[in-house]
Amino acid sequence: FVPVELTMAVSPVGTGTTVPAVGGPYPKALNEVVSISATPSVGYIFSQWTVSAGSAVASPTSASTTVTMDTAKTVTAVFVPITLTMAVSPAGAGTTVPAVGGPYSKNLNEVVSISANANTGYTFDHWTVSAGSQVASPTSSSTTVTMDTAKTVTAVFTSPLPQEFRGFWADAFHI
Repeated sequence: FVPVELTMAVSPVGTGTTVPAVGGPYPKALNEVVSISATPSVGYIFSQWTVSAGSAVASPTSASTTVTMDTAKTVTAVFVPITLTMAVSPAGAGTTVPAVGGPYSKNLNEVVSISANANTGYTFDHWTVSAGSQVASPTSSSTTVTMDTAKTVTAVFTSPLPQEFRGFWADAFHI
């Protein structure tokens, strides 16, 4: 039995826990297959495993997987914050609640109420979502989104007028 050492870590520090526990080194047999798991802290989700040397973990994006001890290594569970970023398209076409920008920190599976309001010359059309679950009602200006991962939610607006006429017509109606 020639031991190789397994060290466990999380990144950023304090964003979750692992099994085996963060720390070590844990002596393991050469080529032993070790079950590992990661649990995020509130406000974070598991992203991936990184390995300092030798072979990667069996499933790098699964919170529960295995690692083969082909050499001494540090295995790190990487966690990312659950954040909501709001946007509009095209820029300046309207506003959102929460306000355009962010990122806003959220909890896993939190249901967030969102709404969009069109500026003069535009109408709300639909929502787009960068990752994870979509909004509950994609064509409604007021809806909800479930925070199953970090995401950007964009309110998409349309204008019935060609670009060059928008300013003229908006100004004409405000005389």
